Amino acid sequence: MNIYKEKKAVILLRGRFAGRKAVVIQNWDEANPKGYNFPHCLVVGIDHYPKKINRQMKKRQKARRSTVKPFVKVVNQAHLMPTRYNISLNVSKKKANLKLFGDVSTRSEMKKELKKALTKKYLNGKNKWLFTKLRF
Repeated sequence: MNIYKEKKAVILLRGRFAGRKAVVIQNWDEANPKGYNFPHCLVVGIDHYPKKINRQMKKRQKARRSTVKPFVKVVNQAHLMPTRYNISLNVSKKKANLKLFGDVSTRSEMKKELKKALTKKYLNGKNKWLFTKLRF
């Protein structure tokens, strides 16, 4: 039985994005023909978290401080820590999958779609845990 199902919120433990929160988009329990010889997941995470906002701030400043910068990465399951949260990003499989991840131009398009989805979720006030920086 696998812990890392779709929509599962995880924390990355190793690498450049260590300590960042992410959501599993796709999961593979065995090796993949793409060249990954270990169980792995395609995750979407938050590289730059939104900053605090005050009531006194202007609209432009509020909009700038509430932006979210996402990252997309294929990660070994040994480098993930599952959490109790399940988060749906409302991103279709056609817009975020391993085939699109391979090409640089489609990867940037995928990031733009994910940025819209994450920013919308943040502005709606859903899943506040995902958008707070992990303190350790």
